[in-house]
Amino acid sequence: MTQAGAAPGAGEILRYTVTLTAASGANISSAFDGGLVDTLSLGLAYHAGTATVNGTGNTITNPTINGDGITTPQTLTWDLASSTANIDIPEGTKVTITYDVKVLDPVVAGQVLTNGVTARWTSFNGMDSNERTGADGIGGLNDYVTTAAAPPLTVPVPTLTLQKTVDKPVANPGDRLRYTITIQNP
Repeated sequence: MTQAGAAPGAGEILRYTVTLTAASGANISSAFDGGLVDTLSLGLAYHAGTATVNGTGNTITNPTINGDGITTPQTLTWDLASSTANIDIPEGTKVTITYDVKVLDPVVAGQVLTNGVTARWTSFNGMDSNERTGADGIGGLNDYVTTAAAPPLTVPVPTLTLQKTVDKPVANPGDRLRYTITIQNP
């Protein structure tokens, strides 16, 4: 994530980066048809048109989005089945996926913003009913899946300063006084 750990404010754009690496060596193969499921907390929403992926032949578009980020957390899905991603990672290489999310206006001071991602891939290129897909989850025989989470971010609590002034330093009974209250959020 860009500026990891920095306190975000409403309206700001956060850039997330996911790096997928295919190991190399004996009994290792390339990863095919990679996809992501990203779970954003309330207060975050995908910024359309920002997803990119590197690597020859790899493609990514806007994800399938469930939720609005305001009343329901957003889940972003990029995968071959929905034609939102086609990502292959040759053995011994890595692929980087980046995308932006917006901090929505309804965030409140002290709110913690989170982002977790699950990556899945397959053992064969293209759809094949005999391939491993990660359907068993982490630790299963069909375990072509991994998860990660970005560091949580906390919306800062404003540091307000107040100042009150009066237009006359000395007043007599019956005088009108004008008070000015100044509030600053540095």
